[in-house]
Amino acid sequence: MLKKLLVALLIGVCTTIACALPLPKDLIGYDSKEGQQLLVKSDHKQNFWQLSRFYVTQQNLTFCGIASSVMVLNALQVSPPFDPIYSPYKTFTQDNVFTEAVVKAVPFYKVRAMGITLNELAKLLAVFNLKTEVFYADQVSVEQFKKLAIQAVSDPKQAILVNFLRTELNQEGSGHISPL
Repeated sequence: MLKKLLVALLIGVCTTIACALPLPKDLIGYDSKEGQQLLVKSDHKQNFWQLSRFYVTQQNLTFCGIASSVMVLNALQVSPPFDPIYSPYKTFTQDNVFTEAVVKAVPFYKVRAMGITLNELAKLLAVFNLKTEVFYADQVSVEQFKKLAIQAVSDPKQAILVNFLRTELNQEGSGHISPL
């Protein structure tokens, strides 16, 4: 069973916290009545339920990519490392994801200080045997991105992480990585 992760860059490197920032009036929150109706009507919601079970808030200002990765790794049922806190159960956390192999590929101190780039995110996920593809906004058209996104969210063996500039959505903050 091939598990695949599509990593897409819209703009920037993760540097903001995923907290309760106010949602601009021109965006629809998925937890609003209108957002819930849109989700129910969507033909491409298969992965939402699988992913939402593992939602975590990032631990600090630079861990949006780490929190997103943990959600995806758990949703795709990748075998996690042992964590005595959750023993005998096994789950990925924002702490245990930094295995020795991950730290060799992506130094913890760098992620803690500056966040993670998409190429580093792909290296981190490759440590757990996920096939990753990185697409940058200047490499794909909007139509191609939509096609890739729909394919990823419609297949329970795939996930998509996006890196976007919050100010382009009239939100506070800067770059952010999130599952789609």
